[in-house]
Amino acid sequence: MSEGVARVRLAEDLLWSGDLVRAAEAADEAVRVAPELVGAWQVKVRVACARGEKVRADNPIRAEGYARAAVRAARRCVELGPGDAENYRLLAVASVRIDRAGAVAAIDHAVRLAPAEADLHLVRSEILRVGSTPGTAAFVAADRAVREALRLDPDHRGARVELAHSEIRHGRTADGERLLREATAGDPEAAARIPEVVRSMDPKRRFWAVVGTIVLGVAVKDPLFELVASLL
Repeated sequence: MSEGVARVRLAEDLLWSGDLVRAAEAADEAVRVAPELVGAWQVKVRVACARGEKVRADNPIRAEGYARAAVRAARRCVELGPGDAENYRLLAVASVRIDRAGAVAAIDHAVRLAPAEADLHLVRSEILRVGSTPGTAAFVAADRAVREALRLDPDHRGARVELAHSEIRHGRTADGERLLREATAGDPEAAARIPEVVRSMDPKRRFWAVVGTIVLGVAVKDPLFELVASLL
């Protein structure tokens, strides 16, 4: 195993453990010793995104700095691996908070590179839904994207949850709740929280600011956090 790969694995392990400071140090070291290794830049994107989300509530200016660092690293990933859809997915998710149009362009390119990847269609749906409301062109396109994800992978739990949230926002609460129950089959703890999720997304309460995927088992929170978390 090369030193660069070893540093990447260390950074990934530290990221998963939640030690973001040491993960960032390991990612920086991986880039230093292996600047042409795309995996080093990929883990640098993931760590920067995680650090930004961790401080966003208390220090949005610092969080934006991390977001911009993630975008820079993601662009380097694209330079090193222009034919890899994963690099464009990373660029899309890293960009979504600071350049939505750029994020859409990046995920569209990722889908063109790997049209059979259900995960990419799901991320596209989440990005398109950011800041949009039912009836808008972006929301319609997001619905098409999540349905394509399910066509490719009918058992994709994340896509089922995303479609359920869309149904609720459209006012089709019963259909949305049914989809959520299907998605949480075998997970009684998550299923018990479905009524809370449904209530918080009820269109009559005007929760249109709540967009993107909300992971079951938690109260409604910033959906972009969930989108960025999909990197990890």
